[in-house]
Amino acid sequence: MSPIVKRHKGKLITLVAILTILLILPYLVKHILIGQIEDQGFENVSIDDLSINLFYGTVKVENVYLHADGEQKLAVGSIALDYRWQGIFSGGIVTELVELKDTTLSIIEDDNGELEVVIPIPAAEQQATVSTEPQASIALPKLDVDLIRFSNITFKIKLQNLKAKLKLDEFSLTRVSTWHDYPAKLTLLGQFNDATFDINIAAEPLAEVPVLEGQIDIQHLQLSDFNGLLANSQSSLNGVVNSRL
Repeated sequence: MSPIVKRHKGKLITLVAILTILLILPYLVKHILIGQIEDQGFENVSIDDLSINLFYGTVKVENVYLHADGEQKLAVGSIALDYRWQGIFSGGIVTELVELKDTTLSIIEDDNGELEVVIPIPAAEQQATVSTEPQASIALPKLDVDLIRFSNITFKIKLQNLKAKLKLDEFSLTRVSTWHDYPAKLTLLGQFNDATFDINIAAEPLAEVPVLEGQIDIQHLQLSDFNGLLANSQSSLNGVVNSRL
């Protein structure tokens, strides 16, 4: 076999190996992801589809369902992530889109006051001693996100003092950055029990002079929904709040 044929054969083998890895990568990641989730105590984990395209910079997971103790703890219709490289020496990866659709989860507080959001959240243990040594400042990682978008997200809140349903019909947050003073815009449409809220805010939090402007519109907020939060169990709230700020 001539050196030229050997060289081209080596390139062909390398190309086939790369293509094989790209083809099996989603299945491998899906298998590892399901295994890691089951290690957290979930009895039944299902993921209908997971796609990864390294060339276009897209990751998408569809129809994720988690069950534990015979109950559904989380249902996710779709999770999508789009990213792009902005250079090895200039900050790494820029996230163009983080999207979450058609998701339902419960926020539950048991009789012992322990909170559960998909998984139990352990209470923070009190420290026996207080350290007198100065704490190192936390350096935020360089993070740029062009758009965070949620739609049709439902939270079923079952706390000892509050029973409610919170639904986010639309949530979008643009130009989120921890190291650039990009103007960010927040849009939020949703419902809290019978109340509706419409929030549109623009801000420049990292500017030399921080700016915050916009509108908050809340309609048909029932005060009786918060009676469980009152310190005096004999007291009660009644009435409806309509507010535009």
